[in-house]
Amino acid sequence: MALIRPKSVMISSDRLRGILLALTAVFFLSLTPALVKGAISLGSDPLSLLALRMVVAAALLWIIFGVFNRNTMHINKRSLFFCAVVALANSTSMGLYYLALTRINASIAHVTFSIFPLIALIFLALRGEQITRLALLRFGLAFVGITAWSYRPEKWMRSGWCWFWVRLPSMHCI
Repeated sequence: MALIRPKSVMISSDRLRGILLALTAVFFLSLTPALVKGAISLGSDPLSLLALRMVVAAALLWIIFGVFNRNTMHINKRSLFFCAVVALANSTSMGLYYLALTRINASIAHVTFSIFPLIALIFLALRGEQITRLALLRFGLAFVGITAWSYRPEKWMRSGWCWFWVRLPSMHCI
């Protein structure tokens, strides 16, 4: 009886780098609500904190693109308009998120943030793409988990701010 060897799975260096970058992004995104909540509890204004974050992020983005990929820094007027619309939606939603952190726990805000892909799937389904029952089940479980954490209506409103924050940037998918 011959032994059957499993095929060795080779991962290309680009794929491995992509996986590492994704894991790094998840790590830093998971720290954001706690760090922002801590800064707000120490007296920082949430919108000033957001403005500082955006300025630092934009500066880093321009520096990285300027050094490593200068030819991608060109954009036509039509694309610039759509970027501005998406940026307006995203900055509005981020502002609501930071304001919501003044009223709800960072853990609830983070769970709400984490369901963004499900919201995007629903908007894509509205555009005509197929959505599975499993995705709807996940969305339902996330909704119950977020909104059922308290029976008091004022906490439902607080989590509603985060729900609106999650929906707003995914509207550009339609």
